[in-house]
Amino acid sequence: MNNKAIILYSGGLDSLLALHIALRLGLEVSALFIETPFYKKDAKTLQDDLEKLHVKLYIAEISDTYLGILKNPTYGFGKNLNPCLDCRIMMFDEAKKLMEKIGAYFIITGEVLSQRPFSQRNKANILLIEKKSQLENLVLRPLSAKLLPPTLPELKGIVDRNKLYAISGRSRKPQLALAKLFNIEHFETPSGGCLLTEPYFANRLKNFLDLDLLEHYKLAHVGRHFKINDNLLIVARQQNEFDIIANYKNMFDFFETKDSPGTCAIFLKKSTQNEKILASKIVLRYSKKAKSVLCFSNGNYQLFEDLEPIEENKLMELRVEA
Repeated sequence: MNNKAIILYSGGLDSLLALHIALRLGLEVSALFIETPFYKKDAKTLQDDLEKLHVKLYIAEISDTYLGILKNPTYGFGKNLNPCLDCRIMMFDEAKKLMEKIGAYFIITGEVLSQRPFSQRNKANILLIEKKSQLENLVLRPLSAKLLPPTLPELKGIVDRNKLYAISGRSRKPQLALAKLFNIEHFETPSGGCLLTEPYFANRLKNFLDLDLLEHYKLAHVGRHFKINDNLLIVARQQNEFDIIANYKNMFDFFETKDSPGTCAIFLKKSTQNEKILASKIVLRYSKKAKSVLCFSNGNYQLFEDLEPIEENKLMELRVEA
């Protein structure tokens, strides 16, 4: 038993406040940032901010594990494609590993009771996460601690419960008041941060999940998406997306205009001849002057000529809504 703790640190205001409270309590704190495929931060910025507070930063990258959970979350999804309970349990598991590695006694988080509708909506969910991570009574939440049962660090006298807070709900006023009290002037504007909570991105990624294409998740934010049978066609909207998609030319069936500048596209699965024709019509729809399309597939190419661009109503039927 000691006063060493690991704080799950996101760089947001809540975790920053929790860190300041912990330091004011005289705790020896190390920070852990957990990077997922859909939640990333600039490591140098985090490091620079924490160095000012003399706090060591650890980074855990858990993309493979996270993608596995996304395919079949034990506790389901939130409003969009966010497996918040499973994600939180996984983060606590990582924190527990680091805690044991460096000899820390407990975990600190910036969680606020009832702030988020899924993972923090009630005490039962919060305590469930602890139990599944085998961290019962070892997770201190300084911002909401007085609304929760005392943790072991409090019961053992390591942490003074009277110096903790009773914040709950989605209002940011209490946190902003604390930031002013602690002379914290620079912090991120409040936002979920995780792309999976954003309807636009979640709707796109769901097709990757349904079509067993999750390994290509990095393309979820690229281009226009069209669901064609059990395949997904991605069409570039601008030059930077053209360059990204062109990098996959030797991996997927790739389409580009032949006779004049235009867009390009890829299928994420092997396509049939009819699908190739349809993809070519879509490419022509977004290429004003082009009359023909080249398809590169398995080292060979096929030229599609004398095609009319797809009709607008058919195009919209195939497009993935954003």
